[in-house]
Amino acid sequence: MKQFYLLITTIIFSCNCFGIAPITGVTNVCVGLNTALNDATPGGTWSSSAPAIGSIDAAFGVVMGISAGTTTITYTVGTGYVTTSVTVNALPPAITVPSVILCTGSSIILTDSVPGGTWTSSDTTILSVGFTTGVVTGIWTGTQIITYTLPGGCYDFVTISAYPTPPHILGDSVLCAGSSIPIIDSLPMGYWSSSNMAIAIVGTTGIYTASITGLSPGVDTIFYSTPMSCSATRTVTVNPYIPSITGASFLLVGDTTTMHDPVTGGVWSSSFTGIATVNPSSGLVTGISPGIDTIYYSALAACGTATTKRIITVYNTLAASNTINSPVVRIFPNPSQGNLNILWHVVPSGKALLLIKDITGRDVIAQELKSQQMTIDLSSLKDGLYIISLRADNFNYFEKLMIAR
Repeated sequence: MKQFYLLITTIIFSCNCFGIAPITGVTNVCVGLNTALNDATPGGTWSSSAPAIGSIDAAFGVVMGISAGTTTITYTVGTGYVTTSVTVNALPPAITVPSVILCTGSSIILTDSVPGGTWTSSDTTILSVGFTTGVVTGIWTGTQIITYTLPGGCYDFVTISAYPTPPHILGDSVLCAGSSIPIIDSLPMGYWSSSNMAIAIVGTTGIYTASITGLSPGVDTIFYSTPMSCSATRTVTVNPYIPSITGASFLLVGDTTTMHDPVTGGVWSSSFTGIATVNPSSGLVTGISPGIDTIYYSALAACGTATTKRIITVYNTLAASNTINSPVVRIFPNPSQGNLNILWHVVPSGKALLLIKDITGRDVIAQELKSQQMTIDLSSLKDGLYIISLRADNFNYFEKLMIAR
């Protein structure tokens, strides 16, 4: 009797053959961020083919971007499954920021090493930004977020604060050396400064006000700055007063000297006409009596009518005195302007000594005379009155000596 055996073979395979719904949700995510996937078929579990690129919560389907790349996400229900591909995009590198502090009305440029992205501001009424240029401009006071987004949707951001810039400084912009002008700015809590204190200095006079003082001719910039270093500026020009008077500082009674000034057309005057007089137009000064006088010169300069002055001293007329057995001696010029000539008509036997003393009696020059004519260099001596003494054998010769350059 023959026996027959029935062989039944069962083949089991995985497929979407049990009506599993397709995966839904955003399939692009940035590194460090997550996206939630869904499936309408309940009871399944989630897995990732490359967890180092994108990991996923097995129960809830939340994909976390780990590194740039693509991973396959699988949703398995029993022996069936469905899949989808998730792309993890890289974040842009950190934004290069010149400063996180910006003054209203000024701009900075933000950059990122990965090109092709776009820039946006969280509030363009406070900070505006060029969509493709990254130029951020302070519009109003406040703090906002500037975002850089790559085509894949990944972004980086930076927080920037805008602070108020002081309004324009009000006041004159031209002043004279030696004079002052007031200036003002309406924003409180600022401080004043000068870019070149050799030309002008500025000092606070009130909550909003200051005074600029011109020191020397030139152009200077005055700053009014807030504690956040936001500044308003004003350019000022310092014009010169008329130049100083040139001429002699010393004069003898009865003698004359002429004062000079490069600015023409002015008027000369004397503070004490009993000591010295001056011709109003020529500047010719005449010594009247011993004393100290001030000569003034007033003229129209670039910054208005200005006055400069020079102090002169008038001395008594020089005369020889106390001469004992003196040979014929001539000393000239007197007043001297740097050199003194000494002429002896008789050369004494033995040594002759020249002494020059200042008005305190201190010897300032001592020199032996050996010839009938000599020239003495007085350039080392200051302007003023001196006593010259010639001594030889049995005579002494004294005379007042004036040095006036």
